[in-house]
Amino acid sequence: MNRFLEQLNLFVSRHPPIAFTTDLFRVYLDRRIGRSAAELAYYLTLTIFPMLSISIWLVERLPITEYQLTNLLSDIFPPSTMNLVSEYLLYAKSTQLHSNNSLLTGGIITIFMAASAAFRSIVSTSSAIYNRKVYRGVWYWLVSLLFPILLVVMVYVSLLVVLTGRWFIHFLRRTFPLLAFPHYWPLLRLALMYTVAMLVLMLLYRLTAPRGGAHPPVKRGAALTALVLTAASAAFSSMVSYSSRYSVVYGSLASIIILLVWLYLCANVVILGNVFNYVLWMYIKDEELEFTFIGPSDS
Repeated sequence: MNRFLEQLNLFVSRHPPIAFTTDLFRVYLDRRIGRSAAELAYYLTLTIFPMLSISIWLVERLPITEYQLTNLLSDIFPPSTMNLVSEYLLYAKSTQLHSNNSLLTGGIITIFMAASAAFRSIVSTSSAIYNRKVYRGVWYWLVSLLFPILLVVMVYVSLLVVLTGRWFIHFLRRTFPLLAFPHYWPLLRLALMYTVAMLVLMLLYRLTAPRGGAHPPVKRGAALTALVLTAASAAFSSMVSYSSRYSVVYGSLASIIILLVWLYLCANVVILGNVFNYVLWMYIKDEELEFTFIGPSDS
C-alpha cells in the first residue's frame, strides 16, 4: 500500500496539471467548501425574488419590455426554473408589486441584509482558504454593504446591456447593411454578460481577500470562474432536462428544488474560484500549501 501511494505521488508530481487539480480538491475538502457553499446558497436564495421585484421596478423606468427581461433571465437561470421565475414576474406585474413602496422598501432591506450576510460568508471562507485574518469592526460592516449595491448594479448593467447592445447592433446594421449583425446578437450578448460577470467576480475576490501581506492574483480565477459558471449551468440544465421523473418525484416543488441545487452549484463554483486563486498564488510563490483540517469532534 505504501509503495502504491509513493508511486501515485510520484506520478502526480510529474504531471503539473494533475498536481494542481489534486491540490484544488485537497483544499476544497480541507477548508470545507461544500458547507460554506451551502451557507452562501441560502443567503442568495433570500435575495432572488426581491431582486426580481427591483428588476421589474427598473424595467418600468427603462425602455425595455418584460419579454426582453425574461429573455435576459433565461440566459442566467436554468430552463427548469424559468416557469417559477416567469410566474413570479407575471404576479408582480399584475398586482403592481413594484409600485408598492412599502413592499419595494422591504425587498431592498431584505436584499441588503441577505446579500451582506452572503458577503460576510465569502469573507470568512476566504480567510479560511488563505489562513489569514478577515476584516473586523466598523470597516468590516461598511465593506459588507458594498455587496448588495454590487448586485443591484450588476442587474442594472445587465439591463443596459440588452438596451445598448440592440442599439449598437441596429447601428451596425444601418452602417454595414451587407453584414448580418443581428444574427450575432445572442453571442454578443453572452459575451457582454460574461464580461460583466468576470468584472464583478474580480471585484468580489479583491474585496474579500484577507488583509495584510501581498494581494493574491484574482484575474485568472475570475475569468475561469465566469466561464465555468456558464458551462456548469448549461450542463446542469441539460442534466435536469433529461431527468423525466424529476417533476414526478418532487411535484410542484420541482422548480424550487432545482433552483436551490443550481444556486448551491453556483456557490461552489464561485468559492472554488477563490481556491484556484489561492493554489495558483502558492504555486507562483513556490510555497507549500497549508492544511488545517479540524476533526468532527472539534467543529
